[in-house]
Amino acid sequence: MSLIRRLSIYSTRILRVGKYRRNQVRYFATAHDNIVKFTSKTGPITFKYSPTNSPADGKDHIKTSGQPFEGVTSNNNSVPQSDGSIDVIAGRKGDKDNAKWFKTNLQDGVALYSTSNNDPSVPDKLNFAIYGKLIFGLSGVEYTLNDVVIGQGH
Repeated sequence: MSLIRRLSIYSTRILRVGKYRRNQVRYFATAHDNIVKFTSKTGPITFKYSPTNSPADGKDHIKTSGQPFEGVTSNNNSVPQSDGSIDVIAGRKGDKDNAKWFKTNLQDGVALYSTSNNDPSVPDKLNFAIYGKLIFGLSGVEYTLNDVVIGQGH
């Protein structure tokens, strides 16, 4: 039985980081709000996400080199609400190293992801990935999910 009904990703441009190349043409790497929503099928939930360090390399996230990463926030609601959410404030440029880190940190676990082309395989490139712990309460019962890996790609 699935406890999570919907996984949605929303975005908004919020930050521009400028860099110069050799020919001095300016380009921008932009950080976005990358929001993942968790919604219950059976009613309001309590929700908390905490970044933790991966046992593989001691990092709580990976991003593409040159892309901004401003951190991870969560609505961390202790009073039941309609959903819980995680906001990864980061750039969006896919990289194979991010996908490799994601796969390594799954530790033979279950992966939950969505692709735009209905491809059942884990993506070869990701914009970023995060590692942490989810705690959510549903119908008065609290569930803890350690070693959660979430990634975003195209």
